[in-house]
Amino acid sequence: MKHKILSIITALMMLSTVALITGCNNLQGNKLNNSSSQGSNGNNKDSNGGKQGNNENNQSNQNALVGVWKITKVGNVTYPVNSPAGGTQQLYMAFTADGKILMTMELKGFPSQNGLYRINGDTQYKLLPGNKIETVEHGETKTVSYTLSGNSLKISNTPEEVFEATKVPSPTEAQIKAAPEMPNTGTPATKADLQGVWKVTAQGQYAMHILVEGTTVHAAMEAPSMPGSFVKVPLAVTYNSDGTISVSGQNLTPVKNGEAIDLQYSGYTAYKLIKDANVSADTIKNAPATPQP
Repeated sequence: MKHKILSIITALMMLSTVALITGCNNLQGNKLNNSSSQGSNGNNKDSNGGKQGNNENNQSNQNALVGVWKITKVGNVTYPVNSPAGGTQQLYMAFTADGKILMTMELKGFPSQNGLYRINGDTQYKLLPGNKIETVEHGETKTVSYTLSGNSLKISNTPEEVFEATKVPSPTEAQIKAAPEMPNTGTPATKADLQGVWKVTAQGQYAMHILVEGTTVHAAMEAPSMPGSFVKVPLAVTYNSDGTISVSGQNLTPVKNGEAIDLQYSGYTAYKLIKDANVSADTIKNAPATPQP
């Protein structure tokens, strides 16, 4: 049976697929007169005091963050989500004391496969000064902002890329750790099935176009202000020897869905591919590089 489950990519992009945000702390007071040792020592004391305050704040937030959080909103999507099949889907996220983030989906009211299912591997995290979370997943390090207020959590990259959560006593961290992965559903798509130009969507929103030629994948995006004009997508999309397709390091299984193909992660459709005869292979293959801002 197929569950048409909303993409988890939007939920994970805050922690694993968003653009890396970096910041640097500019140290002040470097122009002090070297002969004024007392002033220098005073500044060092203030600096150390600031560091101690940051450490204490991070530890306090770490203690408050550890536990299970029920996702209530991802972008403009509110959870739980009602499925056309009649059931509901609810995302949960656990921050563990040993620095891991575990994501699960709870299915209720479906004819089968109800319960908790893990939907990611072990993402590592640590808190940084300035209400930042640094994560490491698939070898990639990302940094996003967070706001923690009592039992409410908000993680954001931009005003449009926000997800909100509420701390809950159930399910427990132990239940989330014990949850099995959701198996991929449907008939796997072969390399031959994947050949050609495809329009790619995520949660019904346009993501990009890809051209699959043999085992080579070209990715380009239609410019919003210039319909019919494409630029290369600045992320890695590859076809793997095991038949999966990787998008930014995440392996996805291509599964047939009528004339379309779903790219699934642990049974959840992250992207949908729809054949696009209106765009030529050369248009995607020869798309210019994305202009730098």
